[in-house]
Amino acid sequence: MGEGAIERVVSYASEGHKILLDSGAFIHRSDPQSMPWNRVLAVYARVIAAATSSVTLILPDVVGDQDGTLKVLQLFGADVLAMATNDHEALLPLQLGEREPAQFVDAAIAALGGVPSGLALPSRDFAFPASKLASLADITTALPRRLHFLGISRAAQRLGERLLRLEEVWPGCVVTCDACEHRAKVGQGRPVTVLRTEALDRLTDQAIDEWDETEDDVSADVAREAIRNQFPDLDENDIDAMASSTWGSMAQLQARQTLNRKQLGPQATTESIYRFAMDEGEKRQSAAAA
Repeated sequence: MGEGAIERVVSYASEGHKILLDSGAFIHRSDPQSMPWNRVLAVYARVIAAATSSVTLILPDVVGDQDGTLKVLQLFGADVLAMATNDHEALLPLQLGEREPAQFVDAAIAALGGVPSGLALPSRDFAFPASKLASLADITTALPRRLHFLGISRAAQRLGERLLRLEEVWPGCVVTCDACEHRAKVGQGRPVTVLRTEALDRLTDQAIDEWDETEDDVSADVAREAIRNQFPDLDENDIDAMASSTWGSMAQLQARQTLNRKQLGPQATTESIYRFAMDEGEKRQSAAAA
């Protein structure tokens, strides 16, 4: 997560919105040694310091590796657990492996030197099948009956089965799930896509307003290549002449706009999701106040 995105999360937390922060370990699942844990903890601490409402932190883990998870919990977990004061919470990602879930939780508590606020559970069948939820019955009662489903939204059909099975072993468990619902808002004419288009148009317009074509060799080279491809019979002198013409200026402008849209796309995506989340939060607050 870049600095701009972190600043938006900090701002969102400071305005009283609830947030869940995951470490991003899934991205590093093929190379867990590359996981920047110190940076993750610094971001966690920064958001916690700004938050005026509850923050849910996902404790360190190594995806699909019980031993690896216990190791990073021993190294970094206590620092995250210490942040879970007041209304904040730290949830333990539950990994399958040689240990049964109850044994893994006991080992995790020993590695942490304290009890987490609950569990974070993968929602894919290959990671944690719904049928395996019955094994939660054996987990120590010292662990609060609090569970967050990772990678599933409240609108997902497969959530229903998991909730029914969970109620059998942990009646009254406090359950949440990821804010993945925004993916249903992506597509032609859908809210997030509309917001992204608006953001990208605004960002590229701003970039063009500040653009100096005389100092932009990249777009000039792209425009020359476009001329060369469109008019293969021209020699270099003719290409130079066309590049210096009004047609060439338009080709360079189009090349710069294309490059800008590619470069600014990730920022537009981030802004559109953030704006959608803010709009939805305001709607819910207004509905609750009505």
